Order: sequence, then C-alpha cells, then structure tokens
Amino acid sequence: MDHNHPVYTVQPNPIPMHTSVQLELLFQQSLAGIFFMMLDEPVAWNDSVDKEKVLDYVFDHHRITEVNQAMLDQYRATASQFVGSTPKQLFAHDLPSGRSVWRKFFDHGRLHIDTDEKRMDGSRMAVLGDYICLYDDQGRITGHFGVQIDITDRNEWIEKQEQHSALQQFFNISPELMFIRDDKGVVQKTNQAWQTILGYDADELELIHLTDLIHPEDQEASGNIFNHSQTHNQISRMCRMQTKAGTYRSIEWFLQTVDGWLYATGRDVSEQLRNKEQLEILASRDNLTGLYNRHHFEMVITDLMEHADRYHESLACCMFDLDHFKKVNDTYGHQIGDDVLKSMAGIVEKIMRQSDLAFRFGGEEFLVLMPHTAIGGAAIAAEKLRAAIEQTVFPTVGHQTISIGVSERMRAESLRHWLRRTDDALYQAKQGGRNQVVDAASQDKTVMSSSRFDWQPEWNSGNAEIDSQHQELIRIANQLLHLYLSNARPHQMKSQLELMFQHVVVHFEAEEKLLADVGYPDMPSHARIHEKLVANLNRLYQDYQSGDIKPSAFFSFVIDDVLMEHLAKVDKLYFDWTCSEE
Repeated sequence: MDHNHPVYTVQPNPIPMHTSVQLELLFQQSLAGIFFMMLDEPVAWNDSVDKEKVLDYVFDHHRITEVNQAMLDQYRATASQFVGSTPKQLFAHDLPSGRSVWRKFFDHGRLHIDTDEKRMDGSRMAVLGDYICLYDDQGRITGHFGVQIDITDRNEWIEKQEQHSALQQFFNISPELMFIRDDKGVVQKTNQAWQTILGYDADELELIHLTDLIHPEDQEASGNIFNHSQTHNQISRMCRMQTKAGTYRSIEWFLQTVDGWLYATGRDVSEQLRNKEQLEILASRDNLTGLYNRHHFEMVITDLMEHADRYHESLACCMFDLDHFKKVNDTYGHQIGDDVLKSMAGIVEKIMRQSDLAFRFGGEEFLVLMPHTAIGGAAIAAEKLRAAIEQTVFPTVGHQTISIGVSERMRAESLRHWLRRTDDALYQAKQGGRNQVVDAASQDKTVMSSSRFDWQPEWNSGNAEIDSQHQELIRIANQLLHLYLSNARPHQMKSQLELMFQHVVVHFEAEEKLLADVGYPDMPSHARIHEKLVANLNRLYQDYQSGDIKPSAFFSFVIDDVLMEHLAKVDKLYFDWTCSEE
C-alpha cells in the first residue's frame, strides 16, 4: 500500500476541463474498471474531528453512484448489483478491516492496492487498483473515484511458472509481453504479444538487446531489470519501451528468477496511465473555472515552501476577489456570476507567468502562487492583473474590479501565518476603497525576524521560573530552525526535536503546578490544552521519524499553536490573573 502523498508535475498552463460528454466517453470506453462513490453530505477529515464517528457516517452514506461496463465485466455483475452499495455492505464480511482501509485512504487522500476479491458468481480474482478522494472548495471529502484492473491472469501465470506447468499454452494465449531468459543470459523464448504491442517479431527480437528498448530517461531506474538474478525474489518495474515505429508504450514488468532462469511478463498500461492522469487532472481542478482547486493547493504548497527554504529562494502570493460580486449575483443571477468568474479565470491564465500557479480558493476568492518572486515583482504582477480586469468589459455586467493582497513569505514562515498576512492585506485593500493592490503588513513579524524567533516583552508572566522556561523554549526553537535552514543531518534534527518534546512536557507540568498552587480557576481547562498540545507534538515527532511529514510542520506547530495561540494568547490570561493575585 502506497502511503506517500502524490507528487504532482505542475504544467505551465492549465489543461482545459473536459466536457461532460468527453468524460462520459472516457468513462464508458476505458478498458479499466472505473467507478465513483459519493457521500450524501461532504465530511471534514482532519485532527479536529472524531474520525471514528465520521467513519460511522461514511460507512452508511458513502454510495457507489456510477460504474462503467469494464468494472461490471470484472465482477460479472449488473449495474443494479453495484449502484447504491455502501462500505458497510461491501465490507459486511469484515467491518474492522474495512474501517482500517478507509481510515488510511482518507488520511492520505489516495490508495493503491494489489489484493484478492470475489466476483458476484463467487469466483476469485486478483485486482490492482488506484483510488483518489474528491474534495469540495472547503477541503471536505465529497467522495472518491477508483480505477482498477483484473490481474488474475498475471497472478495465475506466476503460479504456473513456479510449478513449471502449462507454459507453452499460456505463452500462446497471453495478451501480455512474455519472455524467458536462461541462466547464461540468453533470451530463449518470447511470445506473440511482442509483435502485437511493440511491433517486433521473434526474428527481430533475436537481434535486439531488450535493455536497448527502454526509454533513455528510464534507464537509470529500470535499465538492469532484465538482468534480474535474485533467486525466487519477484520484482516489478514500470518503464517505457520503444516500439518498432519509434514511439513508446508504458510497460509494467513482473519478473521472477527460478533456478537461474528469468521469467518475465509485461503488461501494457499506457491507456490506464492516460485515464488515471485525466482523472487526476479532474480531481485537481475547479469544475467552474478550470483553475487548480484548494485541495491541489494543499498538495503542492509544502514542497514549494520546503524548496524555497532550502535554496534561499523567494516565494510570493497574491490573494484577490471580485469587488461587490454579491451585487452581480443578486442583480443578474448566479449563472451570469459564474460566467464572470470563468472569464476572470481566463484573464488570470493569460496574465500569469509560466511558473505561476493559479487557484480558486472558493466562491469569488482566488490565489496565485509565484515561485522565485520577491514582494516587488509580486506587486508588479498583481497590479498588471488588476489593470487587466479593470479594462475588461464583461458580457452583461460591464466593467468589474478586483482587490488584491500581496505578500512574500518569510523564510520558514508557517503557511497559516503567511496566508493570514496575505488575507489581512486583501482586507486592507477592500477597506481602502477596493480596486487596488496592498502589500502585506508586517504584523506579527517581530515574532520571527532574521530567520529566528524573538522574545516579546508582553510574554513576561512575572514568574521567574515560567519566564525562564518560556525563554528556553524560544532558544530550542531557534536551534531547531538553524539546523533546518542549514540542511543539518537527520540525526541532528531528531536530537533537537527530542529536546523540544522533553522541554515542553517538563514546562507544562511546572506551569500546571504553579497554577494549582495559586488557585487559578481555569487550571483544569488549561491542563487539557496542554494535553492536546503534547499529543500533537508527539504525533508530529512520530510522523517525522516515519518520514510521513517534513520539518516545516514543526515550525507551523511552534509558531501557530505554541507561540501565537498558546503563549501569546492563552497563557496571557493567567499572566494577568497571577499578577493580580500577587
């Protein structure tokens, strides 16, 4: 099971959205099984919700809504047997296992499986599938789609090779590329599929080194797969193979060595990859405008921030929305309002640079990320966009304007803090009369300047022990930040993270004892906040050790949760109270 988040290759210009007719053709004509499951109501899936309760709802209200013929053929079923089914029905034989799978699926937003299932007639089949969550503008899960193929033939073939039986018959009927290489490295047998898929007959293959057919870009990762010689160790690889016509097909190879002989089968997955790519594009795009959606923003932003921090590069963004857009909807109706949004998105695509990424954040709010761009360049680009919108005459509604907030991310600044500064700049643009560009103010910037956290005078509690522990927390955080920005070794980062965790636990215990001693009335509530912060820090540390998150997540936690929210706001409540007690 693949627990890694997907890495998206960002295209210079968004690919236009498919029409419903084109999507239906893709859906129905695909040789891969495709289905959609949609929730009756969207669900939030994050650390703020009770995931077990959410799963209770999902297992009763997540229903198969569409299924193509290829999927029905795989299961030897009718549409009526599939449509409307819920996870509770699909996993009736093993609900705990089903809930575990669904939790991992929702945690990571996608799932890759290679498993055995039963057809409707009771026969068994092997399935290779990819499933991807769908999200609304608020980042809530609305459902998911799946693409899967029946790999029963491939798995049965492997079993036959292990038993050395029925090899000749399978060679003759298999639609997949197959070959056998002896213990001296000589290819002894190929099948008809080589000519069907790649165009080479048996005589031509005798004159070709199979490795030479692998695409040059795939040579480093897959160039030695046909020399596989580890006894009884099955491997799989994906690579592009050159056809006789000079084009390339994507082949997924499964190879196993028995007594020095290599048995290999290759499945042409070119169409499946194209279908999967198109469906992933649909999942990452806003349905109305064709721009990237908020979910895709969340998928790419961490890598962009990590890259900017590591290579000392600028990263800016502008956040904007249409002025008085509610009046447009109220006067002309939502259809005309949607037309305005689509037209504006087209202007954004035309104005933005190839390296920029444009997102619809929800409603009439949009955001453009600008890698390798400082605040000056971002402000110029934003002004160019503002002027282009102002000069456009939109059908029916005439001239429209936008207000824009622009900001450059500070090094190691958390996403939440960065977006808040940008949103504040947008608010100032609106308050200042609209139809203008405003740079993000430097509010809260004193908390982190020159790539370090700075102690603030208003954080003094009046208690020497607590103030000393708070200052030590700042010191540890600065050391952690320095290690991160200097590309320190993983063991150094791990040691500093352990130190931070230990200090936070000791500090919270001392703080709770002080509050209990002075009779602070909200101490139980304060202790519960401590408990949650410790749990979150422990989770972040465990995820970092397992490679599921990057170090930047800790800075977001330190800046937003510990410094800005807890120390600067929650702790100040008892600062005032203890001072009055003294």
